[in-house]
Amino acid sequence: SVTARIKFLFQLLCKSKVGWDDDVSEELKKYWVDFLALLRNIGTLKLQRFVLTTDFVSVQLCGFSDSSDEVYCAVVYLRFVSEGGVSVNFVGGKTRIAPLKRLGTPRLELLGCLLLSDLLSQCRSAFHGRVDISDTLCWSDSEIALCWIKGKEKDWKPWVENRAVKVRKVVDRDKWFHVKSEENPSDFPTRPFETYSEMWEKGPSFLLNSSLNSEPFECHNQALLVEVMKEKRKSDLETLTLASVVENKSNNSLFNVVDITRFGSLKKFISVVGYVFPIYQPNSQKETTKYGSNSVTRRIQRCTRSNHQRRTILHQDRRFF
Repeated sequence: SVTARIKFLFQLLCKSKVGWDDDVSEELKKYWVDFLALLRNIGTLKLQRFVLTTDFVSVQLCGFSDSSDEVYCAVVYLRFVSEGGVSVNFVGGKTRIAPLKRLGTPRLELLGCLLLSDLLSQCRSAFHGRVDISDTLCWSDSEIALCWIKGKEKDWKPWVENRAVKVRKVVDRDKWFHVKSEENPSDFPTRPFETYSEMWEKGPSFLLNSSLNSEPFECHNQALLVEVMKEKRKSDLETLTLASVVENKSNNSLFNVVDITRFGSLKKFISVVGYVFPIYQPNSQKETTKYGSNSVTRRIQRCTRSNHQRRTILHQDRRFF
């Protein structure tokens, strides 16, 4: 958390392009003063170096990730379950400064999950042969990033898909859970001017419960799906639209003329309907029935998409989540 602030300060200095002997801006001065105050508030920080124990029934790796517009972060704890109770030990944390190119909060949250998977992989290697990890559990407060991770293979556009695949190689989909921001220890380092939080060192209190009753996260919220589907692969969206039209073809006699099941893409289907539609609508005005005209294209698109938009979104919900 301390190093994250140093990294962020260095990035601000680089962006300001201030000379070596020049005065820094008031914003940078305030940031430096706040950072010194943070160091004084922390005081003496002591962390237990030996985190293993011999008296346990099971041991779990528990990881958390979070992100802001400036920093994304991951932290890992060892959770020992014994007959005498539960103990939680801090293992390590990592922070990264967000790229100068703006990615948006959901993508940065996914980078936080990827950083956590890398940290967990390193922890597994370090503990190999020393302790048997019975389970690995992860939490994030980003519902959108969780939906991307829990999606099926090749669901998303390349940027999201490539990173989601890397995350799944380390931690299975069903081992990711949602956590409230106030219970997420990795939230603290993402806030540049936040005071020190003991939760970073000790982990959230629910890890000390005798059993972790984290409910599986489901992507069913319609408002959430709108944001999630912005990263949906285009070909999949076309397939879903076709599937929705096939499901409703009995309600429109146009589909008795054109067999939609013979087409593998929405583009090919619209091309053929462009020829059939003017013939099937003999009362249409001549100037609006010419294939390739904007009015015909719009009418076809309304026929194939608009009437089934809501059903398509619900179909996406059932199919992919």
